[in-house]
Amino acid sequence: MCIIEGKRLYKYSFKGQVRSARDFYEARYQAGLPLSDVFQSVSPYVVRLWQWDDAERDYAVEILNTPGYQSFSTYDEALVCYNTLTEFFPDEITHDIKLELVNLHRGEAYELESTILYPPVHSWQW
Repeated sequence: MCIIEGKRLYKYSFKGQVRSARDFYEARYQAGLPLSDVFQSVSPYVVRLWQWDDAERDYAVEILNTPGYQSFSTYDEALVCYNTLTEFFPDEITHDIKLELVNLHRGEAYELESTILYPPVHSWQW
């Protein structure tokens, strides 16, 4: 576990490199990613992707590249994105990934939907 001064660091992946930051906002700054206007909303909905971290033994490294960390002002828009990724994104991955839909409200993330996506096994792989 990566801890500095009693606080657990936020781990993220951007362009294939895993890095750490104090929080999500510092990670976005380090990666050069601006926050969208949706974050002006009091309670945005966010579709997030996480990759496995062997040290944490959990899906603890957030993927900030597209299609990771997409934010929406309404639940319906976020759910369409979540369902679309659930159906079509596995064709693009080589390792399992956690997909989640959360509501960020007053600095807290409330998980609404979550699933683990696995890469497809094609007939030629048998």
